Amino acid sequence: MIRYGLSNIVSIIEEAIMTLLFLIIFVGIARKFIKNYFSKSIAVNAKVIDKIATTFQTASSYAPKSKATHYVIVFYANGKTIRFKTSIWIYDSVKKGETGLLKYTGTRLISFN
Repeated sequence: MIRYGLSNIVSIIEEAIMTLLFLIIFVGIARKFIKNYFSKSIAVNAKVIDKIATTFQTASSYAPKSKATHYVIVFYANGKTIRFKTSIWIYDSVKKGETGLLKYTGTRLISFN
């Protein structure tokens, strides 16, 4: 007969929780990757309703403090708003109020003409 002490049971539970967390994170990342790169692209007429640039300071014990900026463009298409995180080049190339053909896949902006 195998006897388990309390410390062995706690260790088994901790290992099971860590494995479950790893699987949840891995599946979430895999789903987003598949949705963004293997789904069919969607093309709709859209209007740029907002542009948001958020600058924040990063902190790390391994690197000096630095600033980073996230660029987001908000579109209105088919009665709903759609947000995309973009590069500074795409962000600067569109104007608020501009209309055009928006092409995207999942959460990835492909083009706006």
